[in-house]
Amino acid sequence: MRSEVEALTLLLEDAELARALHEAPGGWRDLSAAEISFVVDEPSQRERLCALQRLSIPHRTLHPRQITTPGLVARIYSERWGDLMAERMVAIALDGRRHVLAEVEVARGGRHGMVVTAADVLRPMIRAGAAAFILTHNHPSGSAEPSPADVEMTTVLEAAADIIGVPLLDHVVVAGRGGGWCSMLELGLLNPKENPNERTEHATPRQRAAESQ
Repeated sequence: MRSEVEALTLLLEDAELARALHEAPGGWRDLSAAEISFVVDEPSQRERLCALQRLSIPHRTLHPRQITTPGLVARIYSERWGDLMAERMVAIALDGRRHVLAEVEVARGGRHGMVVTAADVLRPMIRAGAAAFILTHNHPSGSAEPSPADVEMTTVLEAAADIIGVPLLDHVVVAGRGGGWCSMLELGLLNPKENPNERTEHATPRQRAAESQ
C-alpha cells in the first residue's frame, strides 16, 4: 500500500509539492482554494488537488436510528449526487418510526433517460420489511422541478404502494449544480400520509436552494 506522500506524488507528479502538502499545518484536505492557489502554481495540479479534496470528504449517511425526513434525504443526496451527469433513483425503506431500514437504488439513467416501474420500487421495499418509504432521484440539469414523466410515475407508484400497504411518503427531487431540491408532497402532488402527531420537514415549492449547498 502506498504512503500518502507517494500517492500525492503519483497524482500531482511533483514529489516536493507532495511532501509540502503532506506536512501542511492541519493537512492538505482542509486547505482553502486561496491557500491552494498560493501553494500550487500549476493550474492542472490545483484542479487535481481540489478534486482529490472532494473525494476524500466522506459523504454523510442516513443513520438507522435517526428519524428520516425529506429535508434530511435532500441534504444527504445533494452531496452524493451533486456532480453526477446521469439520473439515479433510490427508494429509502422506513420502519414505523421513520427509521431507515434500507437504501436501494431502483433505477439508473442512461443516454435516453431513466425508466422505472412501480414493481421496480415496491419489490425491494417489501423485501426490506418497510412500513413506508421515501423516493428520491436527481436532475443533473440543475432544475429540481418535477417533469411530467416524474409526476406520472409518482402518481402510479403512490396508488400501487397504497394498495399493498407500504405508502410512499414523499418523492424528493434533487437538482445538480446547486439547484436545490423540492418535495412532491409539499407541491401537492402526493397525498399526506404522516401521523398527525409527527412533524416532517419539507421543501417549499421554491426549492430552498441554499439548504442543498
